[in-house]
Amino acid sequence: MTIDAAYALYREDEVGSLKPGKLADLISLSDNPVAIDPDAIKDVEVLMTMVVGQVEDCETGHEALCPGYDAPPCEHYADDFSDPGSGWTTLDNGDRRAACVDGEFQILLRAPGTGLLVTPDPLMPEEWQMEVDARQLTGDSGSYGLGFGFSWGESSYEGYQFRIDPHRQQYMMEKRDRDGTWTTLLDWTDSSAIQQGTASNHLTVIREGEGLRLHVNGVHLASCYEPSFLGSGRDGGVRARSQAAAPIDVRFDDFRVSCAP
Repeated sequence: MTIDAAYALYREDEVGSLKPGKLADLISLSDNPVAIDPDAIKDVEVLMTMVVGQVEDCETGHEALCPGYDAPPCEHYADDFSDPGSGWTTLDNGDRRAACVDGEFQILLRAPGTGLLVTPDPLMPEEWQMEVDARQLTGDSGSYGLGFGFSWGESSYEGYQFRIDPHRQQYMMEKRDRDGTWTTLLDWTDSSAIQQGTASNHLTVIREGEGLRLHVNGVHLASCYEPSFLGSGRDGGVRARSQAAAPIDVRFDDFRVSCAP
């Protein structure tokens, strides 16, 4: 508000100019809009926003402009499956079952060579960290993990999956293009960090820029450059796959999506 507008509202002692004791509504910009090429104005970024003298938003990396600002916790989505109606797809079509069971999310695969991805449509930010606790209750083979970076079309989709095999203590990652082609990005690799059998494993995937990082139980497994499916608004969830033997019963808990650390 300018001083003239403040005067018209009889608030010139409170607002309208930047002086000690007045309420400050202002922004700090990355460049001077009146001193740059007009075509570059669209690229000017807001580094700090102040409302009534309080910093309400601060761009990462410019904290020096934001005294006293405490960034809000960056938790984009979280579910401990205590509420069966929290938004996850449920189904039971014979070969596959997905449902909330006893405070966990269950994927039950009754036939060999069957897979299932289930998501709550979290619509992830541009950079993120996804994690979940997972365990396989029954079955002597099979794998489970996280699906992420998904974008859905009318008849196809694209995205990634990171799975572990707790029986062989191995992990892998692959991507699917819209034409249905699966490409192996990380072939099955041994890791002693993977808990065997029915023990729970904490799985984490981090997207930072064009890179992906994989962790299990707090141990960094691998990093890779993978720029195919970027941007905010993509989908993610949990995945399981049976192999030669079935059925397998996989349980997931404490699914979480937050900003990349």
